[in-house]
Amino acid sequence: MKPLLLLILAVLLGGCSTLFSGTPDEEPGCPEDGPVCIEITEGYHVGRNKLERLIMRHEGYRQHPYDDNGNLSVGYARNLTTNGISEEEALYLLRNDLDRIEKQLQEKYPVTSELSVDRYNVVVSMAYVLGMNGLSKFNDFWKALEHRDYPRASVEIYLSKFCNDIGRRCPELAEMMWHGKAE
Repeated sequence: MKPLLLLILAVLLGGCSTLFSGTPDEEPGCPEDGPVCIEITEGYHVGRNKLERLIMRHEGYRQHPYDDNGNLSVGYARNLTTNGISEEEALYLLRNDLDRIEKQLQEKYPVTSELSVDRYNVVVSMAYVLGMNGLSKFNDFWKALEHRDYPRASVEIYLSKFCNDIGRRCPELAEMMWHGKAE
């Protein structure tokens, strides 16, 4: 029994990720029906963290997209041209953008906290498309919201260049602002 414990201890201290007594032709990892197996995942995580730090140090971080040998890259040399982003990554980015926009709206336009959910969603959607700088130029729109004149705020949406730019989304947003609910 002692030799087996010594072997396991030696393997663990040596950083082996998997220990099992199978044949050399078997895939690494723990087989479902087979010999006793101990799988160690800490070694992987330590190695992965080191790998991430290495790549981060070599590539450097760039917040904005840049030309990387003919490919569009961002962050730590994420090749957007070849890899794009997954839907999960896009949702993560969307949620981060919405968090940032909502925080900015609450700071700059406290009236947004008094809006119904759907009217609030109109304002956030507009900020998402226009950016806070673009949305801040809607002076008559903001005056209408301050006075709770939602029909007027709706008209301001319709009269804007923004309405032409976003096409068929415009009537939906304007109606949501007018009635205070999505249809």
